[in-house]
Amino acid sequence: TSLVFEDVANSALPFDAYVNCGDLADNGFGAEYDRLFSVLRQQSVIANPIVALGNHDARFALAGNSARFRSEVEAMLGIQTNGKNYYACEVNGYAFIILGTEKQMQLQAFISDEQLCFLDAALAQATKDGKPAFVICHQPLQGTNGTGAVWSVGDQSQQVREILCKYQNVFYLSGHIHDGFTSNSLEQIADSVWCLNLPAY
Repeated sequence: TSLVFEDVANSALPFDAYVNCGDLADNGFGAEYDRLFSVLRQQSVIANPIVALGNHDARFALAGNSARFRSEVEAMLGIQTNGKNYYACEVNGYAFIILGTEKQMQLQAFISDEQLCFLDAALAQATKDGKPAFVICHQPLQGTNGTGAVWSVGDQSQQVREILCKYQNVFYLSGHIHDGFTSNSLEQIADSVWCLNLPAY
C-alpha cells in the first residue's frame, strides 16, 4: 500500500483526493486497518482520503469495523458521520456522497430508507448548480458493469438507481468485482448518469 502512495507523492500533477470504494481490509482485522489508515493519515502524502465500507469490511464484524471506519473518516476529513456508515464531503466544490451497508452482509449491501433519503437530498443539493456529483458505493447497481444480482447492491439496487437517474451529471463509482478495466467498466444508465467500476489495485 505505501508504495502506491509513494507514486502519488512523486506525481507531476497533484492529486485532489484519494477514493477507495471499499474492501479496506481483507478480513476486517485491526492490523489491516492500522496499516491502511496509518498511511492515509499522512496528509503530506495524500489529501482528502475518501473511503467506503466494502463487504470484506462488513461481513464478519460490522459493529466494530464500522466504529473504526467512522472514527477514521471523521479524523481524516474533519466531518461528522453522526454514527452512520454513509456520509458526504466536498472536495474543491464538488460533492462526494458515500453509501455504506447498515447490516452485516456477505456480498451485498443493505441501504435503509433513511440512507435512500440521505442520497436523494444530497444529490439534489450537489447538482443544483449543474456541477457533477460523485456517488461512491462498494457494490455496483444490479445489471450494470457486467454484474448480476449477487454482486450488486442487492434488494435496494433499483431504488438507488431511480434516485441517481433523477439528477444530471452523476457518476456512480463502485468496486467489488475485483476485475481490471474491461468493456463493462464504464456504463451510461441514463441521459447524464454513468456507472464506473474501479479495478482492485
